[in-house]
Amino acid sequence: MPSPAVTLHARSLLAVIAVGSAVTGCTALPTTATTPEAAAGGDDASASRLELDDVPRLHDALDCLRSDVLLDDLHFFDAMRGIDCYVTADEAILVRAYERESSVDQTLVDWLPVLSRAQQVIVGANWFAIGTPGRLTTLAERLGLNTRPTPTPAIRPQQLTPDQERIGSCSTTVSQLVQQFIDEASAPSTDLADTERVLPGITTIVERLAGRLTDSSTSDPATEPLNIRLSSLGSEIKAACAVGFTRPSTESPTPGDPHSGG
Repeated sequence: MPSPAVTLHARSLLAVIAVGSAVTGCTALPTTATTPEAAAGGDDASASRLELDDVPRLHDALDCLRSDVLLDDLHFFDAMRGIDCYVTADEAILVRAYERESSVDQTLVDWLPVLSRAQQVIVGANWFAIGTPGRLTTLAERLGLNTRPTPTPAIRPQQLTPDQERIGSCSTTVSQLVQQFIDEASAPSTDLADTERVLPGITTIVERLAGRLTDSSTSDPATEPLNIRLSSLGSEIKAACAVGFTRPSTESPTPGDPHSGG
């Protein structure tokens, strides 16, 4: 089921993407890993894999004027790296790469409402990119892929397992509470206290993560928004969510792995 938070982010980001010309310059993109089929001669996007650590390097390769690098998807169970590359003041290309290939279809479904003839997508083995057709065509060429942008990708999202859905929902809740805790430090709302009654122990996690962001961050919020910095804690949030907050202390925790479940 699509996350309202993800869809809202998709709409707000894609609202600034305008039809533009093809990307200029010749900076090389990170090399994509290929499957045996690609090595045998197939070179479409579905045969290519973009390693997570390579995603931030796309800033230079795509000639971004500025970019926001996301170190995780706080609304989904799988590990992710993303970049929102602003090639002009009002035009952006976004790229999302996940650890698991099945995660592409499971998350891309949330972006379908913002795709159109003007804003299209190319899809790789474990990643997708959204932008104008001209920009995406150039991106595909730089990656050596014989694929065309489309506003109607053929996706077949697998059903999330209960654990995967629980971790994604929990991570969304925790990250929103951390952001709210920091934003409303002078006048805390009752949301955290209310959530504590449902998920005992979540207050400790939220306060600890909020403290780390406010104590260790030296970045300017105007250039690195809180939600971007918060993404650096994604793996830690998901690890806590995998264990869970509601088990009695006398109960042995069931091993939880954000990547478990098919």
